Amino acid sequence: MLILKTKNALMYVKVVAGAKKIVSANARIIELNLDGHTEDEIVAQAQTATPTAILAVGLPAARAARKALPNVPLVYALIASPHSVGLDKMPGVSFAPDPKRYVDLLQQALPQSKKLGLIYQPGASDAYVALLKQAADRAKIQVFTRTATSDRDIPAAVRELVEHIDAFLVLPDAQLVTTESYRFIVQTTMEKRIPLITFSPELLNVGALLALSPDFSDTGERAGELLLQLLAGKSADALPLTFPEGVVDFNEKSSELLGRPIPLEVMAKKGRRF
Repeated sequence: MLILKTKNALMYVKVVAGAKKIVSANARIIELNLDGHTEDEIVAQAQTATPTAILAVGLPAARAARKALPNVPLVYALIASPHSVGLDKMPGVSFAPDPKRYVDLLQQALPQSKKLGLIYQPGASDAYVALLKQAADRAKIQVFTRTATSDRDIPAAVRELVEHIDAFLVLPDAQLVTTESYRFIVQTTMEKRIPLITFSPELLNVGALLALSPDFSDTGERAGELLLQLLAGKSADALPLTFPEGVVDFNEKSSELLGRPIPLEVMAKKGRRF
């Protein structure tokens, strides 16, 4: 089995460690790291390895894997936009936790908020948004959506949405969430005193109120379970996208600025699985 890792950053290391924990007793593992190597160098090494299954951790790793070994079964992880490299129908672990968890967090942290807004890319996040809407509907929360095909569409979509909502959710999408578009979302929602929920604790520093991010060790373990099924002969088509556990964090300064105190039961879960 081949593991292709994009870089040595902590989240990639945790995912790989989690996967190895699950598969190491059942497969010989070859690990390649793109850090410090060209794509062509990694492609050549991957082809020499002749693996029966691949774990690609991160978008550059997935690109290299598809270029080197397009017919070898692949599992992906830590890819916010799998559609961008044609992985839509491949087994993988979602970058974002189960959408129901975002609804749960909204109910617990912001119980007065009943109108959730979000922007997504059609063709990329339709299935995820559909699941989110189902969970929100059961919780009596309205979901207002706008679509965008690039970050240039974000300002107009945000201006429309903020007139109808009392909470805003940013989903992971590498084409929509850029430094500029995210700052616009933060500035506009803060001006309207609308709490912002995001998918990364790092984005809290820019002004979001809450973050529900993936547990990277759990992401790796779930990827490892998918790999075991592939190695056992199960068809890639039969393996659905899976969701990692989430980790909740919040920004106390944003809470004060918005006048939206975080309930004690949510504060107690900071940095822990949710």
